[in-house]
Amino acid sequence: HAKINKDTRVKDMSDSEVPGSQRVTILQAIVVEAMLTFLWGLAVFAGLRHKNRMAMGLLVGGAVAVGILVGGMLTGAAMNPVRAFGPALVSGQWSFQIVYWIGPMIGGALAGVICGHILFAEEEEEEEGSILEYPGR
Repeated sequence: HAKINKDTRVKDMSDSEVPGSQRVTILQAIVVEAMLTFLWGLAVFAGLRHKNRMAMGLLVGGAVAVGILVGGMLTGAAMNPVRAFGPALVSGQWSFQIVYWIGPMIGGALAGVICGHILFAEEEEEEEGSILEYPGR
């Protein structure tokens, strides 16, 4: 068996590729993180509309599971800046943090705008702020 030298593997990788990924560039990784966070945010907003806590848990948990399975090999599927900040703080590895901050912010903002102004815009709120209240209390 041939030995793989870590130094050679790192030198072969472009500076613009996210380490540990399947040759994904920084821009591609930001887009992947934005899409994963958008789907997660969509599930959260859809779950908040239901008064059933179990349905909300299944929607959000399913979105996170699918996000991890789909994006885990590409970017690590952080989907949350805090999820990337903790390991970076402990390990001291701050490179490529832009992927885990910009992507989720874009995806979360798009989910909020699309859900608030397009998908759920036709429904009238029963009381002000009811869409953000935790269901089932």
